[in-house]
Amino acid sequence: MSLPKFAALLLAVLCAWHRTDAAIWHVDAASGRDTQPGESRATAFATLQRAVDGARPGDTIIVYPGTYYEHVVIRRGGAPEAPITIQADRVERDRVILSGADASIRQGRVAWEPVDGTPGLYRVPLAYRPTRVLADRVDLLAYPTLADLRAFRFLDADYLGHPHGFSHDPETGHLYVRLRADGRYGATDPNQTTMAVSPPNGGGRFGAQTTHRPDNYNLAIPFSGPAHVVIDGITFETPGIAGIFTAASDVTIRNSWFYGCRVGIAGVRTDDPAFRDRPTADRVVVEHCYFTQFPAYTDIEAITPEEVADQRGRTRSPYRPAHWQRKGNHTVGRAWSYEVGAIRGIGDRWEIHHNHFHDMFEALSDAGRSTNTVIHHNRFERICDNAIEAEPRARDLHVHHNLIIDTFEPISWQPLDGPPLPGPVIIHDNIILQTERAQAMATANTGGVFKLGIGRTNRYWQTPLENGALPEEAAAPGGFWIAHNTIYHPSGRLLTPLNLDPHPLRGFHVLNNLVVTHTFSTRTASGGVHFDGNIARFAGAFPSVLAVATVPELAAIAAGPHGRAVSVEDDNPGLHLPLDETTALAPYTEDSPLRDTGIDATKLPADTPTPESLPLRATPGAEPFTLHVGPRSRS
Repeated sequence: MSLPKFAALLLAVLCAWHRTDAAIWHVDAASGRDTQPGESRATAFATLQRAVDGARPGDTIIVYPGTYYEHVVIRRGGAPEAPITIQADRVERDRVILSGADASIRQGRVAWEPVDGTPGLYRVPLAYRPTRVLADRVDLLAYPTLADLRAFRFLDADYLGHPHGFSHDPETGHLYVRLRADGRYGATDPNQTTMAVSPPNGGGRFGAQTTHRPDNYNLAIPFSGPAHVVIDGITFETPGIAGIFTAASDVTIRNSWFYGCRVGIAGVRTDDPAFRDRPTADRVVVEHCYFTQFPAYTDIEAITPEEVADQRGRTRSPYRPAHWQRKGNHTVGRAWSYEVGAIRGIGDRWEIHHNHFHDMFEALSDAGRSTNTVIHHNRFERICDNAIEAEPRARDLHVHHNLIIDTFEPISWQPLDGPPLPGPVIIHDNIILQTERAQAMATANTGGVFKLGIGRTNRYWQTPLENGALPEEAAAPGGFWIAHNTIYHPSGRLLTPLNLDPHPLRGFHVLNNLVVTHTFSTRTASGGVHFDGNIARFAGAFPSVLAVATVPELAAIAAGPHGRAVSVEDDNPGLHLPLDETTALAPYTEDSPLRDTGIDATKLPADTPTPESLPLRATPGAEPFTLHVGPRSRS
């Protein structure tokens, strides 16, 4: 027998031995003790860390109901056929909570003191500024100073806020909170609710760099290489940085909830000095999880017409978008901002599927060094900014069969860090919808379904390429492909093109999509975007565009040579897409008018190589699919 075959056989035998001899460990915060053997619930450990330290390949750790104020570190992993599994005894929200919150405050052992002079203002002693504060899962708006909190306004930026939030005053050493006085989100007195106050944030400009504090993460896998760890059914709450951090590969995270997390799941990033020279965390699966920053979007929805008018009166564009209270650059501060996204530091061959991203500022906002990542069958809903970003340099990114609802600018390709630029990116068979509820929101800024390009003033244009020349265009390596999507975004635009002459885009293709938006773009020039085989309708256009083109002409541009421009006056059978918040998905049927258009398959220029993984069919629009997202019972 050859040595490689013998090694493979030996590994198989060892893995089988682990499976046969695997142990089940029990953890119970209410009745356990770490001095017990942990072999049954009656003899359970008190802490998850104790069980993790003793686990071997093939072992399972069962965690019983309770709140675990721990920062768990996994120091060794399992084997390919014998992973270490950490699971709640039953999949149920808040059944097993791994919390980074201050225990004395969360358990109500410290009373909130009312402060004279400002209605609803309370405080507790606290020596640091927390990253997040939750009031019964309501993510309070972070105000930079006590004066801002009193005014419900970002005073230095002269920018509107919302009528609930928190701030920290280093002079008095107190944390201050104000809950909504109208009771919309529950209690108005913090003494009558569960207050989860997070640790301080991390280091760096965005507060997301490792500081070697144990409270940076709820759970960390800090070693490199394969881990073979499964995490199942845990609720993660208020860490300093991330609910889960992994420097290791081969990790599965499923059926879990993430609340008050600046980042839900974080991999290795090159801008983190602690892990700059480490390899990426690869082959991570994130499935059937739930991520939220409620009420980040709901707060925006509540903006009054007077507040919108306040934004429209601004002369400086950075203050115009009414949804930027939580962005960070002009308000809460970069180190506490919400722009870091639910998942960061993606490596090679991540799979993100069947998750629910709900009421957030941003969902997947950092592709980092990602390669061969697949994002499919997720539901992105009520997102203030972007659902998915390909920047700064994602490679072989596949996005398909996702439902994206009420999102300001769903898909972004806006690299800011220079070459290599993101690509190839393949986006197909997604359904992007805007509900009547979102259409009724009178915000001070409208977005594009696809934000594409690099702004004129970006340093990219002044940075020489390898041949010494300055860049002349923004080209997506391998192409940026938008095919067979159904897009119903009637109060927004199809494109937000960031490139201006003389710097065009190159390699962007919009093929066989169904498009209903208010506007084609901020400009008539497609700037390197190739359209073909689409069905397009636009209800109106910005005056600057109408000066050079009519709405039907714009629709014809977006339809492409083998597409069809649909008139505003047409009845448009099949283009009405009813959806309400209780509907998981309004699937299209095979006999839908949308699927019987008679449009030929897209004919691309002969010199355009199409990826093998790009499906091209004779009919435009997304194929039918169903969604079952979020945590699910193991039974």
